[in-house]
Amino acid sequence: TQSGTGAVTTTVQAKLREGAVSAADFSTVAQAVATGKDVFFPAGTWSFDQVIVTTPRQRFYGVGPAAIIRASDATKDLFLVRAADVDFIDLQMEGVSTSAVNGTFAIKTDAAYPAPRLRVERVQFTGEDSTKGFNNAVKFDTGADNGSVTKCYIERLWGTASGYGYGVLCGDVDGVIVEGCSGVGTAGRGRHFVYLSAGASNCKVIANPSIVGFKS
Repeated sequence: TQSGTGAVTTTVQAKLREGAVSAADFSTVAQAVATGKDVFFPAGTWSFDQVIVTTPRQRFYGVGPAAIIRASDATKDLFLVRAADVDFIDLQMEGVSTSAVNGTFAIKTDAAYPAPRLRVERVQFTGEDSTKGFNNAVKFDTGADNGSVTKCYIERLWGTASGYGYGVLCGDVDGVIVEGCSGVGTAGRGRHFVYLSAGASNCKVIANPSIVGFKS
């Protein structure tokens, strides 16, 4: 029971609902995302085909590589972001593509629903094993201005032809920053670590410590 002028009686359950939710408390990740609250991923593996993010300022965070988010469908973008100020922090994302047949992304914005200030920080993009991975990692589509990818690691992308093997792909956007990232490309796996498409402006790549094996 709260006290003071204008205080309203509440419950412990109601107070807990004001904060972040845990993916462990829902039967599917989509249900956790649909709450519109920040979603915490504890250690473990969380597998799903796709979630669509529509709540501004929603945050997805974990405990680093121990919080594994694994795609279950290589034909779909894993996170489709359609809101501003969305964050992905301290996670490991694993793709399941086994060849360059799908132009999908781990995290992708939608030109029809601009998503400015998308932040991806300390996320590792990889595969469940050396035979698997994403076709592409992150895409900032039209309107996703002033986003950032910071201290991320990208490997095991499938493809080196146009449409495949992109670490960070910037469309018609302004002010995207890629900073302190690293990654590894191998034969047939990794086209561009960072690619600026037509219309990209004021985008910067800063202090990337180690990027090897990508086509360019």
